[in-house]
Amino acid sequence: MPNVLFVDNVCPAPYDPQVLAARGLGGSEATVVRVAESLGRRFALEGRGIVAVGQHNRRDVLVQNAVYEPLPSVSSKAEWDVVVAFRSPTLLVPINNRFPRARLVLWLQDLADPRLFHPAIAAVQPLIVTASEFHTRDVSVMASYDRCRTMPRIVHIFNPIDDHLVATDAPVDPNKLIFFSSPNKGLERTIEVFLEARRVNPAFELFISNPGYRDWNSTRPLPPGLHDLGSLPHATVLEHVRQSLCVLCLNDIYPETFGCVLAEANAVGTPALAHPIGAAPEVLTEPGQLINVRDSRAVVERLIAWRDGGRPRVYADERFRLASVTHRWETVLTHRPLRGAGRDGLDLDLLQLPK
Repeated sequence: MPNVLFVDNVCPAPYDPQVLAARGLGGSEATVVRVAESLGRRFALEGRGIVAVGQHNRRDVLVQNAVYEPLPSVSSKAEWDVVVAFRSPTLLVPINNRFPRARLVLWLQDLADPRLFHPAIAAVQPLIVTASEFHTRDVSVMASYDRCRTMPRIVHIFNPIDDHLVATDAPVDPNKLIFFSSPNKGLERTIEVFLEARRVNPAFELFISNPGYRDWNSTRPLPPGLHDLGSLPHATVLEHVRQSLCVLCLNDIYPETFGCVLAEANAVGTPALAHPIGAAPEVLTEPGQLINVRDSRAVVERLIAWRDGGRPRVYADERFRLASVTHRWETVLTHRPLRGAGRDGLDLDLLQLPK
């Protein structure tokens, strides 16, 4: 097993398994924790190889299945076989200078950034990991638009949901709706439509949980039926999701490259109502969960139909399970260099990664 370093120089605050358990954490950062911890456990079973996560604003060291350290510390003490730059294409050049023999991986979470195809970045020939097939198409289109001389090598690895997330017999409140995402991802539209739905059914209530990275101005008095839960530990949020009629996430402006909120909701047996934007159609495969959220009347009618017994039965997509995602990461990280396959030695045609 190789020594693998994940580098995050854009996180708004340090994060690790303790943070994930104690308070709200953004989906991208939670994804790093889940993948690093799972890989660290697997590497430990093999008795070789370590996994570390370096963060630009971290001051302390935490050793779990992976090691969480400040960037200057973690980058100076070991030779890394694979270095994974998280989210930031501009990291690739300094990483290449510091670890010239390491294979480079760029793990994207956001929509394609034109900087990705700057000649200095393209020259280091990273493998690009995207979060979905939609995300792969987005990056490929941007590469074509920028007239890249060499198309980047891309493989998609879904963001993971925990293996233990399953539906239970917990009672569902047919009037409880929940939004648990960053407020820039459709919260204002969700509230607008919720207030219209409440005119039809005054018993509806909407609960809002914000991971805390973006402020939401809820200091003003909230309309009746609206509840601000603030930033909650992940497990607590999911208990609210289990109890809810559905996740109401009426985002028609921000294309998600994956959508952990949607995948986790289905995994615990709660349907989501969302716009067919970004990776939502890829994640919400059970019928009835996609709708034109700009049509308020249609959304309200769907909510009433679900409340009156038409709520769909939904399940976890096994492709998103942490065990499956970890296997894909292991395949990418442990693949031996192949002669003539490029800087990182990875021949994607030979990976035979399952869809």
